[in-house]
Amino acid sequence: MSPRLDRLLATLQSWEEDGVLLALDDFLAGLARSSGHALPTVQIYFAKGLEGHIVHGGSDGRFFVMGAVGLSGGDLAALLSRKLADGRGVDSREEWSAAVRRLAEVGLARGYVAEAEDAEIMIDALRAR
Repeated sequence: MSPRLDRLLATLQSWEEDGVLLALDDFLAGLARSSGHALPTVQIYFAKGLEGHIVHGGSDGRFFVMGAVGLSGGDLAALLSRKLADGRGVDSREEWSAAVRRLAEVGLARGYVAEAEDAEIMIDALRAR
């Protein structure tokens, strides 16, 4: 395992032991700083394997670590090497687009109103083209 992944795991384990709770932006920036990874790399790791496995969101919008203390370096490397689609149920851009459209249609049918953050993520997705 690389020194950066070692530092990432050590930080996650330390934060779990200390009960650290941070807003997502602060959480990811802190992981980037402590591990030496660039922020976009940490964001990818979050999406690929950390979120929902060892990093969890609380009801107050802050994130915490649970399950890192018992994790080996090899376990972390295996978790982060998974294909993004493994945890998201989509394997192509077309499937992703269909899933996004389905969710939007269900929300509209139920009378949900999107927040500004919802629009921002979709605008970012459009800009990525």
